[in-house]
Amino acid sequence: MKRIKHLPCHCMGTSGEHKLTSNLLYHHKNGTTMEKILSDLKAMRLPGMARTWQNLMEAHKIDSISMADGMRMLIQGENDMRMSNRTHRLIKNAHFRYTVALGEIATDSARGIDQSLLNEVATCDYIRHGYPIIITGPTGTGKSWLASALGHHACLCGYKVRYYNVMKLFEELTMARIESRLPKLFERLSQYDLLILDDFAIKKLTAEQVLDLMEIIEDRHGNKSTIFASQLPVANWYETLDSNVSAADAILDRVVNTASRFTLKGDSLREKTLTLPRQNCNSMAVFAVTVCSVFTIFCRVLLYNGFIHLL
Repeated sequence: MKRIKHLPCHCMGTSGEHKLTSNLLYHHKNGTTMEKILSDLKAMRLPGMARTWQNLMEAHKIDSISMADGMRMLIQGENDMRMSNRTHRLIKNAHFRYTVALGEIATDSARGIDQSLLNEVATCDYIRHGYPIIITGPTGTGKSWLASALGHHACLCGYKVRYYNVMKLFEELTMARIESRLPKLFERLSQYDLLILDDFAIKKLTAEQVLDLMEIIEDRHGNKSTIFASQLPVANWYETLDSNVSAADAILDRVVNTASRFTLKGDSLREKTLTLPRQNCNSMAVFAVTVCSVFTIFCRVLLYNGFIHLL
């Protein structure tokens, strides 16, 4: 009995076509699974992981890395995004007067900004130990600029910071007293890792304001750090606080004895900043006057020629 030889059926396709079809089905299914994972990560509010997963998908690296490496990358991506969001939130809630990084501060011993002291405060040890910082100097020497830079750096290190102009702080304290929420405000002020009081001792304080300041300093002493920026030398601070002598003595004793100090000197930085724009403005003004004069003459010539033509 003859054996029947089975011929290949061309209608069913070759083995290569079967393999191609299988690969297409696999990649379609795999791609759908990856998109589902991306959607689930977003739904679970894990944006850092979702962004990392999407980057791996776009780079076609998901199949080439191990599960351990993939998990490490996803966790790192989520952690980085959370840290970035937290830092942005800390800076926003600090309400800085200026947005300036510590690296933008130009060290100059002649101006009172010593490099070694700046390096020391950049470690934020003063915040961890609850030590104050005093920044004094004439108007325009960069006190608020330096204070804002120190606060910005503290936010980058993960500390909770709040910037206040002192007189606006006292206005807020007055409103809180009227609205019977003063204890809550004192409690909130005591929770900041770093409190910046700008334009400190700019005017003589009332007895009530001195007591409020004493309450703030007492809550923070030894636990939280405070930066004082003032035009007056420390030796003259007592004169602005002596409406309550006992509280003034207590405030200065807690602040002055343990503080690191920046005593800024030199000419106003604002004058140097405004010099170039002022020159530019003068040049533009001369140019504008010249253009207007030429345009006026041109119009008169046109009117004159038109009048002659009519005649």
